[in-house]
Amino acid sequence: MRLLLAALLAGCAAPPPRRPSPAPAAPPASAAAAELDAPLGQGLAALDVPAQTPTTFNERTEMRAGWIVGWRQMISTSAIDDALGLAEAAGLDAVFVQVRIAGDAYYRSSIVPRAEALEGQPADFDPLAYALKRGHAKGLAVHAWINTGVVWRSSSTLPSDPRHIFVAHPDWILRDANGKLHFPDPARDPQPGYIEENYWANWNDPGFQKHLVAVVGELASRYPVDGVHFDFARYPARMGPRVVGVGYDAASIARFEKETGQKPAEHTRAWDEWRLAQVGRTLKACRDEIKRRRPKALVSAAVLAAWNLGYGRNSTAYRRWLNDGTLDFAVLMSYFKDRAQIRQSVINARETADSRRVVLGLYMPLLSPQAAAREIELSREQDLKGFSLFPLDGVDLKDPKPYLERLRALAVPPKDDARYAQREPLWNRVGVLDADRRSFSLRFFSRTGRTKVVVYPRGIASLRLAVNGASFKPIAVSTGSDVLQLDLTPWLNPESREVFNNHDFTLTASADGPPESYAEVFTVDYYERH
Repeated sequence: MRLLLAALLAGCAAPPPRRPSPAPAAPPASAAAAELDAPLGQGLAALDVPAQTPTTFNERTEMRAGWIVGWRQMISTSAIDDALGLAEAAGLDAVFVQVRIAGDAYYRSSIVPRAEALEGQPADFDPLAYALKRGHAKGLAVHAWINTGVVWRSSSTLPSDPRHIFVAHPDWILRDANGKLHFPDPARDPQPGYIEENYWANWNDPGFQKHLVAVVGELASRYPVDGVHFDFARYPARMGPRVVGVGYDAASIARFEKETGQKPAEHTRAWDEWRLAQVGRTLKACRDEIKRRRPKALVSAAVLAAWNLGYGRNSTAYRRWLNDGTLDFAVLMSYFKDRAQIRQSVINARETADSRRVVLGLYMPLLSPQAAAREIELSREQDLKGFSLFPLDGVDLKDPKPYLERLRALAVPPKDDARYAQREPLWNRVGVLDADRRSFSLRFFSRTGRTKVVVYPRGIASLRLAVNGASFKPIAVSTGSDVLQLDLTPWLNPESREVFNNHDFTLTASADGPPESYAEVFTVDYYERH
């Protein structure tokens, strides 16, 4: 089999009060989609599954999600029932069910072969249809989770179905700068560093781009999914001094040189940008196809927590994809044990993207229920869209049900809990600092224990704020600054928001600057999810 495999491969900040951003409208067949469009085959009649649960992107509603792994949990009706039961135990409202792992399908497809993990199951068993029916009956939104970049995971066996792209299209497989398809090679490089998975698709190849659009188009047309969730929407992580770059096949280099007039080895930044554009244009065409066939479906992606790693080394740019409408939201894979790393990843996300379209992903085996609860609270404090738990099974996470029940008791109260009601923040214009009044003091009422002071300065040289006589460090405001926000929450309630609810506080503000300078001062009481 190794010889056969070898032979095969050898041949080839908004103004107050902030309102929810509308979800991008479903596009017509765009130029990008038309360019990448591919025939979807015959027989795309809708399956006998429940009508789609109405779903729109609501930035003010917390997402409470979890990932369900395909090869472990989508392999039988009982396994799916167990996984959905764990989602219920955790108090979740959405699940990402993995239906494409490595160029295969855990659903009925005319394009890609049935997953080999389903051998022995009845021929009419459709994991995705069953998960949709059972999940919707439980009130769960069900998103189809697809691995986009990974195409095969074995170095010793071939896919049994000749339609599999690894067999049918070896020219679509990613190569490194030395022409190798499967790397690292311990025989040739005993310390190769780390590279994810086994075989990846070449995002630069137009044939693969069209294939992926066809795959998501078929899935969205056949199934009433609440969303499509991209994973591995990038190049593989490459770590270690001996690891070489990827995507350097002759066809890709020729396209790059023709389109840019540059050579990859001499213009590495331009090469990275070009490869990033290949991933982005493919995902954008996939998004257009999904929205055309199922306008209410949300499009999301699991993204690397380290922004610089994702952009520079893996051609991931979720900030761009959120801004240009490719993604409705992104799930940040903050798979760390150290709380400081998780917090830093959240801060990075806030600095590079709209926080209300970012979901915090947590790897539960690294965290106790108490630690996971703290990170869920962090997502709320930092105004993220919500959280997602990985994985919802008993393989990586031993005895998951008691864990999830404990986590629910600590951090996942019912959504009708008044503390978590999704209401707009209450803005109060409490004063103006101008030529006639350079300071003021007043009492304000904190209803939720989540409060900010927001200042709109014009020409102010310096601004000083104090609460209850405990002065914060003076804050310098540069001429021309638009908005200054001071979050009082960490000081007001370092241990528990409850103790400070419905209490009065004193705010003192003063400013210096030329006579024409002024500043408007607001207090903002946040209700959402608190």
